[in-house]
Amino acid sequence: GWDGQLRCFGPDHAAAAAQLPGAIGDLRFISGNWVAGTWQHTLASVGEDGSVQLFEPAIEAGVYRIAVSDRGDLFAVADLAGAVWLYSGGRRIAGVPPLAGVRDLAYCGRRVLALTDEFLIWIGQDGVAGTPERLPSGRCRLLAYHAEGGCLLLAEDGSSWALATSGA
Repeated sequence: GWDGQLRCFGPDHAAAAAQLPGAIGDLRFISGNWVAGTWQHTLASVGEDGSVQLFEPAIEAGVYRIAVSDRGDLFAVADLAGAVWLYSGGRRIAGVPPLAGVRDLAYCGRRVLALTDEFLIWIGQDGVAGTPERLPSGRCRLLAYHAEGGCLLLAEDGSSWALATSGA
Protein backbone atom coordinates (compact mmCIF):
# COMPACT_ATOMS: atom_id res chain seq x y z
CA GLY A 1 0.00 0.00 0.00
CA TRP A 2 0.89 3.67 -0.22
CA ASP A 3 1.24 3.71 3.57
CA GLY A 4 3.79 0.84 3.70
CA GLN A 5 1.22 -1.75 4.70
CA LEU A 6 2.27 -5.05 3.16
CA ARG A 7 0.02 -8.09 2.86
CA CYS A 8 1.23 -11.08 0.84
CA PHE A 9 -0.93 -13.97 -0.33
CA GLY A 10 -0.18 -16.99 -2.46
CA PRO A 11 -1.75 -20.38 -3.09
CA ASP A 12 1.36 -22.24 -1.91
CA HIS A 13 2.43 -19.83 0.83
CA ALA A 14 1.04 -18.70 4.16
CA ALA A 15 -0.24 -15.13 4.24
CA ALA A 16 2.25 -12.59 5.58
CA ALA A 17 1.80 -9.03 6.79
CA ALA A 18 4.29 -6.33 7.73
CA GLN A 19 4.58 -2.56 8.03
CA LEU A 20 7.41 -0.88 6.10
CA PRO A 21 8.25 2.84 5.96
CA GLY A 22 6.88 4.54 2.83
CA ALA A 23 4.95 3.40 -0.23
CA ILE A 24 5.68 -0.13 -1.45
CA GLY A 25 7.57 0.10 -4.76
CA ASP A 26 7.71 -3.60 -5.66
CA LEU A 27 7.41 -7.09 -4.19
CA ARG A 28 8.65 -10.55 -5.28
CA PHE A 29 8.74 -14.03 -3.75
CA ILE A 30 12.24 -15.51 -3.40
CA SER A 31 13.60 -18.48 -1.45
CA GLY A 32 10.70 -18.82 0.98
CA ASN A 33 10.36 -15.09 1.74
CA TRP A 34 8.93 -11.97 0.16
CA VAL A 35 11.43 -9.31 -0.92
CA ALA A 36 9.81 -5.90 -0.72
CA GLY A 37 11.10 -2.43 -1.40
CA THR A 38 9.74 1.02 -0.65
CA TRP A 39 10.13 4.43 -2.20
CA GLN A 40 11.71 5.52 1.09
CA HIS A 41 14.94 3.51 0.77
CA THR A 42 13.89 0.24 2.46
CA LEU A 43 14.66 -3.15 0.95
CA ALA A 44 13.56 -6.01 3.19
CA SER A 45 12.90 -9.71 3.37
CA VAL A 46 9.50 -10.47 4.89
CA GLY A 47 8.96 -13.95 6.28
CA GLU A 48 5.67 -15.80 6.22
CA ASP A 49 5.49 -15.12 9.98
CA GLY A 50 5.66 -11.35 9.33
CA SER A 51 9.27 -11.01 10.45
CA VAL A 52 11.19 -8.26 8.66
CA GLN A 53 14.92 -8.35 7.92
CA LEU A 54 16.42 -5.29 6.24
CA PHE A 55 19.00 -5.57 3.47
CA GLU A 56 21.95 -3.22 3.85
CA PRO A 57 22.86 -0.80 2.52
CA ALA A 58 19.51 0.87 1.93
CA ILE A 59 18.38 1.76 -1.58
CA GLU A 60 19.06 5.51 -1.38
CA ALA A 61 16.89 6.46 -4.36
CA GLY A 62 13.99 4.15 -3.36
CA VAL A 63 12.89 0.84 -4.91
CA TYR A 64 11.18 0.88 -8.31
CA ARG A 65 11.42 -2.73 -9.62
CA ILE A 66 12.64 -6.10 -8.30
CA ALA A 67 13.53 -9.08 -10.52
CA VAL A 68 14.27 -12.63 -9.35
CA SER A 69 16.30 -15.30 -11.16
CA ASP A 70 14.64 -18.60 -12.12
CA ARG A 71 16.52 -20.52 -9.44
CA GLY A 72 15.63 -17.92 -6.82
CA ASP A 73 19.23 -17.46 -5.71
CA LEU A 74 19.73 -14.00 -7.26
CA PHE A 75 17.69 -10.83 -7.37
CA ALA A 76 18.13 -7.37 -8.81
CA VAL A 77 16.65 -4.01 -7.83
CA ALA A 78 16.15 -0.95 -10.03
CA ASP A 79 15.92 2.21 -7.98
CA LEU A 80 13.89 5.30 -8.80
CA ALA A 81 17.01 7.01 -10.22
CA GLY A 82 17.65 4.14 -12.69
CA ALA A 83 20.57 2.43 -10.94
CA VAL A 84 20.45 -1.38 -10.87
CA TRP A 85 21.72 -3.28 -7.83
CA LEU A 86 22.49 -7.03 -7.91
CA TYR A 87 22.13 -9.37 -4.91
CA SER A 88 23.22 -12.91 -4.11
CA GLY A 89 22.72 -14.66 -0.79
CA GLY A 90 21.01 -11.56 0.56
CA ARG A 91 24.09 -9.39 -0.03
CA ARG A 92 24.67 -6.68 -2.61
CA ILE A 93 27.32 -7.93 -5.05
CA ALA A 94 27.35 -5.29 -7.79
CA GLY A 95 25.70 -2.18 -9.13
CA VAL A 96 25.20 -0.32 -12.39
CA PRO A 97 25.18 3.50 -12.46
CA PRO A 98 21.81 5.07 -13.28
CA LEU A 99 20.38 4.26 -16.70
CA ALA A 100 18.04 6.86 -18.20
CA GLY A 101 14.38 5.92 -18.07
CA VAL A 102 14.41 2.39 -16.58
CA ARG A 103 10.88 1.03 -16.90
CA ASP A 104 11.24 -2.69 -16.29
CA LEU A 105 13.65 -5.34 -15.09
CA ALA A 106 13.78 -9.14 -15.54
CA TYR A 107 16.23 -12.03 -15.35
CA CYS A 108 17.09 -13.98 -18.47
CA GLY A 109 19.19 -16.90 -17.27
CA ARG A 110 21.92 -15.49 -15.02
CA ARG A 111 21.85 -12.02 -16.61
CA VAL A 112 19.53 -9.13 -15.87
CA LEU A 113 17.68 -7.25 -18.58
CA ALA A 114 16.94 -3.58 -17.99
CA LEU A 115 14.32 -2.03 -20.23
CA THR A 116 14.54 1.74 -20.67
CA ASP A 117 12.38 4.10 -22.71
CA GLU A 118 14.39 3.29 -25.85
CA PHE A 119 16.78 0.42 -25.16
CA LEU A 120 17.22 -3.09 -23.83
CA ILE A 121 20.41 -3.46 -21.76
CA TRP A 122 21.96 -6.77 -20.63
CA ILE A 123 23.71 -6.71 -17.23
CA GLY A 124 26.08 -9.44 -16.04
CA GLN A 125 26.39 -10.58 -12.42
CA ASP A 126 29.65 -8.63 -12.23
CA GLY A 127 27.68 -5.41 -12.79
CA VAL A 128 28.99 -4.85 -16.31
CA ALA A 129 26.30 -3.49 -18.63
CA GLY A 130 26.35 -4.46 -22.30
CA THR A 131 25.82 -2.21 -25.30
CA PRO A 132 22.25 -0.87 -25.34
CA GLU A 133 20.09 -2.48 -28.05
CA ARG A 134 17.39 -0.30 -29.61
CA LEU A 135 13.89 -1.62 -28.98
CA PRO A 136 12.21 -3.16 -32.03
CA SER A 137 8.87 -1.49 -31.33
CA GLY A 138 7.32 1.34 -29.27
CA ARG A 139 6.50 0.86 -25.60
CA CYS A 140 7.46 -2.58 -24.33
CA ARG A 141 7.36 -4.67 -21.16
CA LEU A 142 9.48 -7.58 -19.93
CA LEU A 143 7.95 -10.83 -18.74
CA ALA A 144 10.21 -13.47 -17.21
CA TYR A 145 9.20 -17.08 -17.73
CA HIS A 146 10.73 -20.22 -16.35
CA ALA A 147 11.10 -22.21 -19.58
CA GLU A 148 14.84 -22.47 -20.16
CA GLY A 149 15.52 -19.30 -18.15
CA GLY A 150 14.09 -17.07 -20.84
CA CYS A 151 12.28 -13.79 -20.99
CA LEU A 152 9.66 -12.21 -23.24
CA LEU A 153 9.74 -8.70 -24.61
CA LEU A 154 6.11 -7.66 -25.14
CA ALA A 155 5.16 -4.60 -27.20
CA GLU A 156 1.94 -2.66 -26.75
CA ASP A 157 1.05 -3.36 -30.40
CA GLY A 158 0.79 -7.08 -29.52
CA SER A 159 4.08 -8.27 -30.98
CA SER A 160 6.52 -10.19 -28.82
CA TRP A 161 10.07 -11.52 -28.90
CA ALA A 162 11.50 -14.47 -26.98
CA LEU A 163 14.84 -13.62 -25.41
CA ALA A 164 17.36 -16.30 -24.48
CA THR A 165 20.56 -16.05 -22.52
CA SER A 166 22.42 -15.67 -25.80
CA GLY A 167 20.32 -12.67 -26.85
CA ALA A 168 17.16 -12.09 -28.89
